[in-house]
Amino acid sequence: MMLYLVEFWNLALALCSLTVFLNVSDKVRHNKLYSSLTFFLLPLIAITVYSVVMVGSMYPSLLISLPFFVVHTIFYIKFFRSIPLK
Repeated sequence: MMLYLVEFWNLALALCSLTVFLNVSDKVRHNKLYSSLTFFLLPLIAITVYSVVMVGSMYPSLLISLPFFVVHTIFYIKFFRSIPLK
């Protein structure tokens, strides 16, 4: 049962991170605040809601979500290194 919960949660986080594709727009891509919000805002909201409503404590949901955020942060750093400066 726990394995299904982890798989569902990782799928939900992946769907929440689809806002990354908003970086196709130049206006979003060259603004660090907007770009970082497209990477992290919805997944952070999802983990907060999940922790409060479903689990009741932050520890299990943080433990499940930690690998997602580590990989997502690595991609965020690589993304900004690949953007040419204006």
